[in-house]
Amino acid sequence: MFLDQVEQIKLSTEPIYAVHWCPYLPSSTHENDAHVDLFVLAGRKLWFLLVQTTSFKSKSRILFAVEPRVPTASNKRPRSSAPDKDVEYFYAVATTVAQSSTHLGNLNDLLCVAGGIGTCVTVVNVHQRRVVAVVPCAGNDINAIRTHPTRWSWVAVASKDCSIRIIDIARGTTLAVLGGVAGHAQQVLDLDWSTRGDWLVSGAADNAVKFWRVPPAEILTRVHGEPVAVAGPAKSTQWPHANFVDAVRVAREGSGGRAPWVWTKSVEGEILMWRLGNDDDDGDGQDDAEVLPRLCAETEERGPRTTPVLRLTYPTPNHWFFKLDVIDDLIAVGSASGSVHIWHIERALAATVDLPRPETPAKDWTELADRLNDAVMPAAPNVKGAYVELEVGECVRGVGVAGYRGEGRSRVVIAVTDGGSVVVAQLRME
Repeated sequence: MFLDQVEQIKLSTEPIYAVHWCPYLPSSTHENDAHVDLFVLAGRKLWFLLVQTTSFKSKSRILFAVEPRVPTASNKRPRSSAPDKDVEYFYAVATTVAQSSTHLGNLNDLLCVAGGIGTCVTVVNVHQRRVVAVVPCAGNDINAIRTHPTRWSWVAVASKDCSIRIIDIARGTTLAVLGGVAGHAQQVLDLDWSTRGDWLVSGAADNAVKFWRVPPAEILTRVHGEPVAVAGPAKSTQWPHANFVDAVRVAREGSGGRAPWVWTKSVEGEILMWRLGNDDDDGDGQDDAEVLPRLCAETEERGPRTTPVLRLTYPTPNHWFFKLDVIDDLIAVGSASGSVHIWHIERALAATVDLPRPETPAKDWTELADRLNDAVMPAAPNVKGAYVELEVGECVRGVGVAGYRGEGRSRVVIAVTDGGSVVVAQLRME
């Protein structure tokens, strides 16, 4: 596994905070066997970057850019939410595809949903290349956005006001507010849906990871006016990390109603894959944090009750707001030291437990996790073939990796920096 064909593009003099690979764009095969990937970059503007890749080279170009739209007086918070000219506006971005014709666009139109400074979500119709809606939703700035896995118009928003909101961008309505006394005590930094959409997992500046049961769709679809209030999570823990949890991704579904497995990252330069709960968890939704062993301090009686853990470490200063990208068999993260770190999950697992290199398909990497029994796993060694590092030279806030293109195909990797640069590289598998 190695990186080549590295290209650097200067887009801005201000930071670019996030990059999102659009999984809905079909791969286009041309005479030269090229594949096309679309990435959305979030900073002072939204940039839509198209990357065309062949076996020998990649070619990238900006399709168009969108300026932030200033919220109207009716949806401003008490202090003005209009962006300052010297401050970036967009912090988070996601994409979805319209499953019906609405005021947002036509059937199968690609939509981009973004948020940042201010209380509103901006919706861009990529086919029409314009902003089609600005939806008020949060009580403060927006740190993260994730679209629902099956309901195209539902979006989860992580806010600086310590809450999570589920909104319907087609109706312009807030369906549910997740937060309260038992919720996060400080701003929510990241979140993710489970594959079925019945769980939301969040990480925050209070060092906690919380697992929220999403109200049934039958209830949310009937919301008109006041949103459904979810006062607290089904499960919560502060065991995995001792500092801000600024990145969360669901790794795999839990079984029998249990909370899902998750990837979490803190500012300590450590990424963990773990599951809250035990094999005898009855799935009753009660907080099982007390029976979970602390990952850095296993006790004898709690050891057998723990679940598999994978630890990935990388050197980084004590900085926060660096998001993970987990796609298929790869996990990637940037750092304040100016590097991009990428691991092949299956190979990292095999290296951790000293197993022979498995011959199972990449999509079945989770089967390896079931073989792990230790309560405290050693950090996965950054061995050749399982790990690669790209030196960028500027603080890398966000990394995006294109999805699996088939055996022997290279993968596009995009890194965005605080200096307003975009680095485009091809990741090749050995």
